[in-house]
Amino acid sequence: MSIDKHLFQEALQANDLPIWECPYCEKAPLKLPKGGITINETPTTLYFRDHPDHEPEWDKGFFTGKLICSNSQCNEIIYVNGEAEISVDGVFDLPEAEGGDSGPVYTYGWYLKPKHFSSPINVIKIHRYYPKIIFPFLLKSFSLLWVDSASCANKIRTVVEKILDDRKIKKYTIKDGKRKPIALHHRIDLFRKVNPEAGHFFEAVKWIGNMGSHSDDSKLTRADLLAAFEMVEHTLELIYNIRSKELKKIATAIIKRKGPVPKKKIIYNNRF
Repeated sequence: MSIDKHLFQEALQANDLPIWECPYCEKAPLKLPKGGITINETPTTLYFRDHPDHEPEWDKGFFTGKLICSNSQCNEIIYVNGEAEISVDGVFDLPEAEGGDSGPVYTYGWYLKPKHFSSPINVIKIHRYYPKIIFPFLLKSFSLLWVDSASCANKIRTVVEKILDDRKIKKYTIKDGKRKPIALHHRIDLFRKVNPEAGHFFEAVKWIGNMGSHSDDSKLTRADLLAAFEMVEHTLELIYNIRSKELKKIATAIIKRKGPVPKKKIIYNNRF
């Protein structure tokens, strides 16, 4: 499932915030009540406001916000805060006039950079059929997305390690009578023998995670992290969502019988 990149941009227009899904009920969007966002300008911004060379882009600040779940059965409240700055949000051309100004005119608005949500916004959906061992690491990676690219990449890498643990992929080997840890790359190679497609995506996620592990986030972009999340989501579905496999078995049985299969021969997984 593709991630809506608009929901996780680094800078968001204050007057056009994305509609995030409530992380509690996962059934309804979070709504922004009137006056839900408060922006406080920095002292430096206020000091230079009357400077003769003042430019709108000089204006900086911090914001706090309050989001409420639109599901009447939930009504959960999520608080968010972060940095704010003025930036160009539009441009239009003035018509040419004799003796008058012409050319592009820029409009400006506040842009918000969220840093912390009281409950992390889910980047991917956490289904109940996923192994519980990965839940805390996924949630931590969601919160780190907004504030620390390297740590986020590292935590996504950890999710891969925990999936391999859940699949009982060997973690240690015995060498010279001592137990030695097996490198993640080699563990992925072992898993690739069982599930080549998932192993392929795991290796890609590992390389992104390695950049975070070495605190080398200078080249890590938000797009890189979202791509890693998408690959993790895809592999989770490949490994743990057995609905498609069950449907394929049913379809095969129907084709073989050239007609409906007796209900007692169909085993439905009760997780769906």
